[in-house]
Amino acid sequence: MDSYVKVVTVSQANQRPRHLVVGPGQVLVIGRAQASDIHVESREVSARHAELSLVPPGKESHSDATPPGQLFLRDCSTNGTGFKVTGNSGQWKPLRDGEGEALASPLQVLVPLNCKAKELAVVLTIRVVGDSLPDAYDDRTKAGRWRYHRKLGEGALGIVYRATDTN
Repeated sequence: MDSYVKVVTVSQANQRPRHLVVGPGQVLVIGRAQASDIHVESREVSARHAELSLVPPGKESHSDATPPGQLFLRDCSTNGTGFKVTGNSGQWKPLRDGEGEALASPLQVLVPLNCKAKELAVVLTIRVVGDSLPDAYDDRTKAGRWRYHRKLGEGALGIVYRATDTN
């Protein structure tokens, strides 16, 4: 596993959240294709609709506005991707073909943004569980021992997470 990674959970509607690990240089694909890391079952969604990546600390960012170590969402579709911070009742912020944006967690992603039948659009909730957690489980690769659920607290001696042993 890379020295700096983020453990994220991605959930949609009534499905069980997926635990994914993303590190420097890795891209999580959101799309309709079965091979997508975050598969969305909707004909309105492109096969490779959007990408979620991590800008590594100390490296050049995707854009000047993106701080290193942040999650970064890039739209790869012709019908757009929307996003907003979870709990924000405001409008969806649009991303068009090739545009990208640094993300705060937790957030919601709307695919596709431009859809004639709004009920066919899918909302994904993405939450960063933690940074550089040891032996984190990844639903894509089925590797890793610990499925991290959430941070319980932190103090002078460390950070405590609620986790499940997958072995």
